[in-house]
Amino acid sequence: MNDGGIHAHALELARLQRRARAAVPVGAVLVLAPAIVGEGWRTADLGSDHRGTPSPAMRAAAQKLKHYRFTGAPLYGTLEPCDMCCRRQSTPDLPRDIRRHGS
Repeated sequence: MNDGGIHAHALELARLQRRARAAVPVGAVLVLAPAIVGEGWRTADLGSDHRGTPSPAMRAAAQKLKHYRFTGAPLYGTLEPCDMCCRRQSTPDLPRDIRRHGS
């Protein structure tokens, strides 16, 4: 799957969240080639403690991979990360953070 296809998947997660009446629909996808290993969306306004979008995607990937090392796994998202998410993403294991805006 190429960057455009992965980003389209992140946008679809945001669209699903919009349908759930989320105030700020955002999607994120973590990829360890060639597969998506984690996906997430902003859940703060849906009654969850997980405030940001990358955290659920990284948590899902860690559960699937049975470890927290994402060497070579880019993170795709639909919006620029907030300060809290930037701190969570500041790991040498994430080689690139790909953000594209879209609806």
